[in-house]
Order: sequence, then C-alpha cells, then structure tokens
Amino acid sequence: MAHVIERDSWAESPDRWKGELQCGQFGANSCLIFNYQEKIGGGPRLHKHPYAEIFVIRSGTGHFTIGDQEIKATAGQILIVPR
Repeated sequence: MAHVIERDSWAESPDRWKGELQCGQFGANSCLIFNYQEKIGGGPRLHKHPYAEIFVIRSGTGHFTIGDQEIKATAGQILIVPR
C-alpha cells in the first residue's frame, strides 16, 4: 500500500524544508530528516548512526565528516553515507 504524507504532518514550518518523518508507521524501515540551515556554520554536532544516510543538497553547500574523510557537497549533489 502506498502512502501520501502531507507536508504539514512533518514540516516544522510551511515555508522551510525542515522536519522529520519516522517511516516505521508506514511499514518502511527508514527515517526522513529534512534540515534547513539558515546560519552559516550551523548544523548538528558530529555524530554517527547505525544505518546509512542519504543527503540531498538542494541549495548552498554542506560540509560533512565521514570517518577521516572531509566532504564539501554542493547544490544538486547527493551524498550517500554507508553505516
């Protein structure tokens, strides 16, 4: 069964791509996190997860540390980080 999820059920603000959707309730073993950083240098602290992550850079740039690797991803790129 397919599910259509409305923006107001996951977005923190109607005009920003920021929010979280736990997909287990829909039978999927995943989580979607939409993150909008207005402030340069903003973002989560260094951390890791026991699952893979996929980042879609919609605009601007993102700086990532994956193990010993430093990556600067730019608008239009997709970054796949294995677990």
